[in-house]
Amino acid sequence: IAAVVEKGAVILHPSKWLNGVSVETSDFSVITEIETLPFVQKVRVLKDDDIKQEIKEKTFFYNEYLVEFDNTDYRSYYGSAYPQINQLNGIALHETGYKGQGMWIGLCDGGYDFVDKHEVFEEMYNNDRLLGTRDYVNKDGNVYNGSSHGTSCLSLMAGNIPDKYVGTAPLASYYLCRTEDVKSENIIEEYNWVSAAEFLDSLGIDIISTSLGYVDFDNSQWDHVYSDLDGKTSVITIGSEIACSRGILCVTSAGNEGGTAFPYISVPADAENVLTVGAVDGNGNRAPFSSVGPTYDNRIKPDVMAHGYGVIVAGSSAGSYYDGSGTSFSCPVLAGMAACLWQANKHLPASEIRNVLRQHSSNASNPDNSYGYGIPDFKAAFEGLIIEEN
Repeated sequence: IAAVVEKGAVILHPSKWLNGVSVETSDFSVITEIETLPFVQKVRVLKDDDIKQEIKEKTFFYNEYLVEFDNTDYRSYYGSAYPQINQLNGIALHETGYKGQGMWIGLCDGGYDFVDKHEVFEEMYNNDRLLGTRDYVNKDGNVYNGSSHGTSCLSLMAGNIPDKYVGTAPLASYYLCRTEDVKSENIIEEYNWVSAAEFLDSLGIDIISTSLGYVDFDNSQWDHVYSDLDGKTSVITIGSEIACSRGILCVTSAGNEGGTAFPYISVPADAENVLTVGAVDGNGNRAPFSSVGPTYDNRIKPDVMAHGYGVIVAGSSAGSYYDGSGTSFSCPVLAGMAACLWQANKHLPASEIRNVLRQHSSNASNPDNSYGYGIPDFKAAFEGLIIEEN
């Protein structure tokens, strides 16, 4: 790394997992010099600012939406977040005392507007369960700006206002990483994710919730094709598999391309050991946009489904809530409940939590590439693990 710096490059993020480093320079001769170093196997351009295209917030998945939520008819202790946990039959875990206490969850997203000010996170802040933040897009940046997408995703887990809005892991602890640049779509964002996952692993994180997915980029030379969805080709998929091998439970969105000409999951949803989550509506019907499998090597994806159509999420101002849709939202709903299940069985490896959720899902007897193994029943999974232990 020191030798690379001596050539004139600015170090962004080193990665032991990838045995590489991302650097920044405006002088291409610096790259030429780096290529001459005897230990350098390959140099890849990850972002090209000379590409001038229409700047649009096309990050995450193109057809996610948020609309203002005016309904104040809150239901029970969980308030407007009730449908998500009820569909997963997860209330029993909370009532038994498992609400994520002691579990550490990392998020990788594009920004967390108003997380430091929104009412739904006050309890998390007051009890020091925000472990920290790190910006992989803007060096030394502030993650509390740029996008409210991460805010919405976090609320589905960490929200904690009894009788108004309670998420699926309201007493877990959280670390927030910005890996996604919402103003563009460059493959450097995949490398950002790997660097963030590597850092989260160094902290001892339990779960990484990733409401991101990549297929198309601003520069078409980076685009992924179907043959890339083999669980071992894309950088972010490789990084996800390494994270899983370290004992982290990686939960990721399937994607929102189900109604397009390319309906398949995005990366890193193709990773074999990642728990890939599709979206259903409140009645358990697959959302038309939810991406499907199989992977290129003919594995079933998504793995499971959760509520991601018409869910209520925290918004981009201090007290706002929105009605949103997208697999970005089904992912954290599931990740939060998985944290509670794992909390109750922390002696088990992450792989066993992933497997038991598949086994106790509505489509487990006949999994397919639209619903995967179906909607998990967390009460049944919880009881099944107790029986196994006995």
